[in-house]
Amino acid sequence: MKYEKMSIEEFVQATHTFRLGDKVGTTSVRKSDAPAYAAYVKAHKPEILSFLLEKEEAEKKAAADRQAKIDAIEGLKELEAANEALLNYREAFNRAIENDDAIFPSKPSVTPEGIEAMRKKYPRAAAYRKAEAGSLAANYVQASAYKKALERIINGDDYEKALADADAEWKAYLDEHIWD
Repeated sequence: MKYEKMSIEEFVQATHTFRLGDKVGTTSVRKSDAPAYAAYVKAHKPEILSFLLEKEEAEKKAAADRQAKIDAIEGLKELEAANEALLNYREAFNRAIENDDAIFPSKPSVTPEGIEAMRKKYPRAAAYRKAEAGSLAANYVQASAYKKALERIINGDDYEKALADADAEWKAYLDEHIWD
């Protein structure tokens, strides 16, 4: 592979070059290409490090911006905390039953009905949670459909339409593959 005619960006992408402190490395260059790779890195190391640092900073900024959008979803933290409290109670209760403990955990302040009320109060947060759960599905088509919906919800699109589109995509896949 000839690296001399590549730009820094092309070189980094083609060779999967990464930064580790002030060093540059790769895991995808064949032994036969190693001398050419080393020569290119030696000749352009400052530019490569600068490019990789800029890329890392851009990725960090994008992640922070995405997290800020998630944090701005009204009621999401409350809904997640309520679900977590109920889940923790159920797990502690099940452990107490399995271990024949005489002391049961105290009931959480939230009930399933309370969580349902929170879902109605914060529909965008509830849609986010549903899309997030769907994006973790074992089926790649279902996960993909709900990942798209999740990103749309995060970016402020209509949450009802995003979920409806994901549901429709998943249903269309199921209808197409019903006899597989």
